[in-house]
Amino acid sequence: MDAPETVVGMIFGAPQFLIWALLIPMLLLLWFLKIRRRPQKVGSTLLWSRALEDERVRSPFQRLVRNLLLVFQLLTLILLILALLRPESGSLADTSRLNVFLVDRSASMNAIEEDGRSRFEHSLDRVRQRLIDIEGERGVLIAFGSSADSLTPITTDLDQIDRAVEKLSAGVGQTGFEEALELALSYVRQDELIPSDPAGENGVGGELLSNQPDARIIVFTDGVLPEWRGDAIEVPVIHEIVGEASSNVGITAFAARREFSEAGDLKVLLELRNTGDEAISGSLELIGDEMLLEEEASRTLEAGERWLQTFSTRAGAIRNLQAHWKPENGDALAEDNRAWLSLRKIRPLKVLLVGGNNLILENALAVVENIQPSQLPFEDVDLDTISRDYDVVIWNQQVPEELPAGVGHLVFNAIPRPFWSGTPEVVNQPNIVRWAADDPVLRFSSMAPLDGRILKTRPLPAGKGTRALIEVREGALISRFAAEGLRGLVVSFDILESSWPLSPSFPLFFTAALRDLGRQGSGINSGVRSGELVEARPYGDLEKLYHFSPDGEWRSRSLTRDGRLQWRATDELGVHRFQSTKGELNAETEPGEFYSLEIPVNLLSLAESRIEPRPGPTLGTAMTRPDGFSWGEARREYWPWLLGLGLLALLIEWTVYHRR
Repeated sequence: MDAPETVVGMIFGAPQFLIWALLIPMLLLLWFLKIRRRPQKVGSTLLWSRALEDERVRSPFQRLVRNLLLVFQLLTLILLILALLRPESGSLADTSRLNVFLVDRSASMNAIEEDGRSRFEHSLDRVRQRLIDIEGERGVLIAFGSSADSLTPITTDLDQIDRAVEKLSAGVGQTGFEEALELALSYVRQDELIPSDPAGENGVGGELLSNQPDARIIVFTDGVLPEWRGDAIEVPVIHEIVGEASSNVGITAFAARREFSEAGDLKVLLELRNTGDEAISGSLELIGDEMLLEEEASRTLEAGERWLQTFSTRAGAIRNLQAHWKPENGDALAEDNRAWLSLRKIRPLKVLLVGGNNLILENALAVVENIQPSQLPFEDVDLDTISRDYDVVIWNQQVPEELPAGVGHLVFNAIPRPFWSGTPEVVNQPNIVRWAADDPVLRFSSMAPLDGRILKTRPLPAGKGTRALIEVREGALISRFAAEGLRGLVVSFDILESSWPLSPSFPLFFTAALRDLGRQGSGINSGVRSGELVEARPYGDLEKLYHFSPDGEWRSRSLTRDGRLQWRATDELGVHRFQSTKGELNAETEPGEFYSLEIPVNLLSLAESRIEPRPGPTLGTAMTRPDGFSWGEARREYWPWLLGLGLLALLIEWTVYHRR
């Protein structure tokens, strides 16, 4: 929708100075009062009498005739008074005095157009043209990508904005349009004018009108912007849309999980999207520490097609994974053709099985990777040292009256106190009502094999500090419990009296429960996006870390006073490494002496990979097109010219006076 346009021929910005026009008649009066007669010799008194008679009949205004000094003095005075009145012309609504430039530098602005230039370069050309169009007005420059930043103050020096534009470059983050628009509106509202109507309908002085911001917001973007959900916008918002290319395939998801199978110990999942309207052929490869891990997977993606590809591989000592999509004939956006993951070696979990012999639990412990299992009878357990020596304790059929803190507890067919008091009633073959599929221990498991297939159980009621994970009508089959320094899971039935151990869901649950209770992560860092804040707390008494960027350059980064690393991800995609020394870890380095943290920076954004031309977000009646504005009718102030002409007239008057 086009914003309304009001164009005026001429207005005066400071009409209160019109009182200085009284100087004009005062100047004329001074010339009337100043009678200058030339001395003249006459031959007789008769001639003198005739001269006096002729002077009386002359009009007073005749004294001003052919007086060049008076002409220039009047001209100087009139020009200076007009300069004080500050005459202006142009549009009052659309070409307003404050111009807020919003320049999109998000990842999609890197898309290459047919002429070989990026959208961002085209948008900067538009900015420079608008700077020429608004000559004489004020402006402010805001760039937005993953965050919004004000690059200049409000200024009439448009060259300052032009210099800031020269330093701009496109980023690789998502668009922070909402933050940028909020920042722009804050400038607008700080710059509000309060006009008053000098006379009402009856000629009486009018009341003050409501605040009228004299501004407009100009957004230079490719239209890949989120919908505005903020308050109403009280000023025009002009969209300068750039970009026509739409052919692109990008990696929109990259994840991995530890999965111990014959094919390998790592399962990698990738999602690619063809967001354009043309088919694109290419190949996908998985690279580990600069070496090809799996054979390339080739495919032609039709317009709008989604491709899910999985790889199973052996991670071994690999530290970094890279997925690389290689289009045969290229595509418009290269930034979404790569993605990275960081792999970290996992510390083995120390697990203690307490109780009598249980072949199912013993076999389950034997096949779980990266744990150090132990087994003790219930009577031999030392509760004072158990949290120091183990990460997880499995209690089979028996639990102590008070569970020790500082260690994870997995309880089978027993009731931990004080979370539950009393003994629940036995229920035979209960049917499952629901299970918490979002919980980490059940996320990859189906609980259908337990439905009606447990011979007997004692479902646990809800209690303080507990959460039911698998529920039947009488209570919970599996629950979480937690208190200060205490955490655990309880299975309220004997697994030998169910078919659960024969189902694939049992080893998945068992492995996930051990890793969750032992607080053992997968060691897989999927990374962050540009602009996101990373915080880490290195061990030891470190004061700084060395930051190695993907291009190999390094710099020193100081830690905070409490020993934390705080780093905001940059626009450089790839794996960033932070470590306590400049060198690599070797056999002579003590484990406690070396700290290393690797953080991938990825794009992985479907919104940014969709580069097809768009009209921009819906902003209500404030939105308009650039062709709805009379850029050539911009408001002009004429007082500098009038002042210059007035001074020139004064100079000429001075010259004439001194040459007479």
